[in-house]
Amino acid sequence: MTQGQLAPPRDAQAVGRHFLDQIGGGRLEAAFACLADDVVMEMPFAPPGSPTRLEGADALRSLYTGVVGAALSVELPVSATWPFADPEWALVEYTGRIVQPGGHEYTNVYHGLFRVVDGKIKLFRELYDTYRFAEQVPLETRRAMFPTTDEG
Repeated sequence: MTQGQLAPPRDAQAVGRHFLDQIGGGRLEAAFACLADDVVMEMPFAPPGSPTRLEGADALRSLYTGVVGAALSVELPVSATWPFADPEWALVEYTGRIVQPGGHEYTNVYHGLFRVVDGKIKLFRELYDTYRFAEQVPLETRRAMFPTTDEG
């Protein structure tokens, strides 16, 4: 860390917020620095054509690189965060706004459950209105965003 730089956040609320801010700002490497090597991302209610579980930092790198690369813009503004009694856990509410090729906007509210250990995300469970996602994001766009999935 150089003089004038702040240390990266370490508590679950701040790390979750920082991760989403970096993705939304297109600063993928800064976002990926928040991930533990053995991170698990779960999207238990994802529609066909979307992954439901990813394991390892490389899998999340591929996911977010695909999402940002397939979109004209991505915003993930955080509206609220809630701590748990266990400081490793936080719930973060945010809005996903993605302008897709052709200019169509996808907007949805997300709830992310984060487990952060030693300043790194170990678990990220993402819940969202998957019907809205399936209605607003065509299957061919989902395949471009999530090139590693065989579902759908």
